[in-house]
Amino acid sequence: MERIVYLAGFPRSGSTVLANILGMHPDVKATPSSPLCATIQNMRRGWSDDPFLLAQLDNDSDEVHERLRKSMIAFMNEFSFTKEKVVVDKNRGWLGLIQTLKGLYPDFQIIITLRDPRDIFASIEKRHEKTLMFDFPDHMEHNVVDGRANALFADNGIIGGIFRGIKNIGDIPNIIDHVYFWRFEDFLMEPEKSTEHLFEWLKLKKQKIDFNKIKQSTKESDSFYRMKYLHKIKTKLEAPNYSCHPGVREKYKDCADTITLVSPRILEEIAKRFMWFYQQHYPEYFPQPQKSPEELLEETENLEKEIESEIASELEKGEDI
Repeated sequence: MERIVYLAGFPRSGSTVLANILGMHPDVKATPSSPLCATIQNMRRGWSDDPFLLAQLDNDSDEVHERLRKSMIAFMNEFSFTKEKVVVDKNRGWLGLIQTLKGLYPDFQIIITLRDPRDIFASIEKRHEKTLMFDFPDHMEHNVVDGRANALFADNGIIGGIFRGIKNIGDIPNIIDHVYFWRFEDFLMEPEKSTEHLFEWLKLKKQKIDFNKIKQSTKESDSFYRMKYLHKIKTKLEAPNYSCHPGVREKYKDCADTITLVSPRILEEIAKRFMWFYQQHYPEYFPQPQKSPEELLEETENLEKEIESEIASELEKGEDI
């Protein structure tokens, strides 16, 4: 094994099918949801709370920190060891450990799978209807649709937590070059082009993938999730039964609009709440109106006047003193 590539992103956004397509490359070994992410987090917590280890920091903290860093790298490499050159380690938690990964592997790469959040919620709703005898794993509100949406999209929710991680990427300097945003809709529209581009970014040799014969090499424990988030993929690439993306609905004739599955009110609230996400990653959905040069000039002049007024006000305060 030469390196580990990390795979994270939204639930129901194609991460399982992507992992298995990557696993069809002869130089790649793809994992199901991996314990590695949680394991290294537990290692950090253990080190941080060990009084004997903390005492060593008083002598030479830089040396101790470097020993721990090298120890963690050695553990991760040994845990992930395989005959293939690249291991794709899948876990949504990697999104929250990007700074740690950069500290461990300066040239690390992480793939973040994206999908229209409205379609993600619709996918979860559709599956929930088939498993009504079971609650969700975290025992969130399960009797009211709006309650489920609020729980899923909360900051600590299974969907909302990913939004926090994506926002965090924008707040970390010099990190974006290590991140590949993979849109599920782009893959559905042009699977060959999407996959070829990703292989190139990963510095993998070209590999022809037969999307009519997708091989599932990973196996998840769906019972752990009360069968709410199935991970079984179809051998032939097919679109879901619904999508907000007009191109996907046009290409896959049987694909309906998500509005047929979920309340329009809830879909609208999702779009409004996460408009920043759409503007960054799905700008074609809600295009920003282009301002004329005259409007931009007027905005600049108004801003200058506001600044001048604030300065004058501060100067007047100084004179009073």
